[in-house]
Amino acid sequence: MGTAALAQPHPEAPPVDVHALRQVVREGGPGQAEGYQGASPLDASPEGPSGGHAGRDAQQVEQAVPPREAQGLTGLIALGILGEQGVRVMTLSPEDWTPPGMTVRQARLYVATGWMALEVTLSLARGELPWTPGEAVVDHWQSEKASPKVAVRLLEGTSLLPGGSARMVVEWEAPTEKKRLRCKLIVSEQGGARAFNVTELSVAAPPPDASRGGGRP
Repeated sequence: MGTAALAQPHPEAPPVDVHALRQVVREGGPGQAEGYQGASPLDASPEGPSGGHAGRDAQQVEQAVPPREAQGLTGLIALGILGEQGVRVMTLSPEDWTPPGMTVRQARLYVATGWMALEVTLSLARGELPWTPGEAVVDHWQSEKASPKVAVRLLEGTSLLPGGSARMVVEWEAPTEKKRLRCKLIVSEQGGARAFNVTELSVAAPPPDASRGGGRP
C-alpha cells in the first residue's frame, strides 16, 4: 500500500512553483519551515530566529531567498539547485496515499541533485471536513542519519475544502551519495488524524553535477 509506480519522464509538465514554495519563510504557518539558514532552502529552525541570533538569522534568510522578481529559472539558479543535470520530472501513479474521502488526481516527482519534491493535486469529497496539512516527515531508511528537514504547503489556500481541489508540494533534502533514492513520507493533518501517506518512492539518483564538484551548493 502507498507505493508509487513511476511513468516515463514528463518533459512537457509545467515546473513546480519553486518560488511560491520558498515563500514559506516569509509566510510561516503551522507545519512549515520559518527561517532558512545558509544556502539550503529547507535548512530551517522550527522555532525561527530568536535571542542574539535574530540579526544573523535574518541576514541568512535574505541571502537564501531570491527576490520576488527572481522567479522561474532565475529562482532555481539563485537557490543553487539548477546545475548541469537540471530537474527531472516524473509522473507517478499513486496507490492508497490518501485517507477516505480524499483522492489524488495527479502526482509528479521532481528530482534534482540533493533535492526531491512531490507535487500532488488533491480532491476532497463533499461532506468531509476541511483538511489542513500539518507536519511532514520523510524517511530515507538511513538509521545513522537524522531525518531530512521538510517543507510542505498547499499552493491554493491554506486548507483543502470539501468539494474542492488544491495542489500540495512536499520538498525535502535527498542524499547525494546514493545510486538510488528510496524514501517514504507522511503528511499529518493539523489538528486531526487524516494523514497523507506514501510508503515508498524509488527513483535513480541523478549523476553528480561536475560544474559544482559533486552537486551540493
